[in-house]
This record gives sequence, structure tokens and C-alpha cells, in this order.
Amino acid sequence: MKNPQVVSIIDNKSLVINAGENAGIQAGDIFEIYAQTGFEVYDPITKECLGIIEIKKESVYAHEVAPKMTICKKYQEPYDNSNYFKSILNVNEDDVLNIYAEDKQIEIGDSLKRKSTKSMINKVSDNEFEEIL
Repeated sequence: MKNPQVVSIIDNKSLVINAGENAGIQAGDIFEIYAQTGFEVYDPITKECLGIIEIKKESVYAHEVAPKMTICKKYQEPYDNSNYFKSILNVNEDDVLNIYAEDKQIEIGDSLKRKSTKSMINKVSDNEFEEIL
């Protein structure tokens, strides 16, 4: 199956993707939304394109799942800043591309990648899972 895409935006809290139960999606599955185009990286010496960096826009979870579509809502990662400063690189600021500072508005046609499934999260009941989200 190809990656699902955003096909409708209900409001600023909900969107619809073009995959559902028939594609194995379950309520609680977590997805990351990516821009339709990424950022091409070139070797400064050979000018060869080395690849494309995908630009993540947002994380959402499957809220209501139908056979061919799913209503998703924003997923908030648990915040842990214990390693934040350990992960900062000492770089020349003039060389920073700032590709992640681009507009991150979700648009129809943006693609999603499954990050995790509800079955990967060890919760006793659906009610406990819903409370986290």
C-alpha cells in the first residue's frame, strides 16, 4: 500500500486521510504528516544530488476509522527535555539551512507515514489509551 494522503481538512483539529480499516489502520495508530516535496541536498564539490530530506509537518493519530478513510486528530508527544541540550551540535550558524522553518501548514495531498500502531502501545483498555491522547 502506498502512503495515505490528506484528502480533506474538517477544521483546525481534524483531517481525513484516504485509508482506513481495509488498509490495516486502527484507532490510536500514530502517523507523521510530510510535505509533498522535500529538500534536495547536493554535494558542494561534485554537485551531485545526494538525496532528499523529507520535511515533517505534524503528528496525528487515528481517531475514527472507517473501511476506506480515517479521521485524524493532532498527536502530542510526551515531552522530555532531559537530553535536549546534549543533542545540540556545535555548528557554524551561517551554514544552517533552516529547511524546517518553512511553512508547516497541512495541505490536501500531504502524505503520511505510520509511526506506530495502537498494538505497539501497552495499554490495558481503549479508555486508558484515549486519556493519553
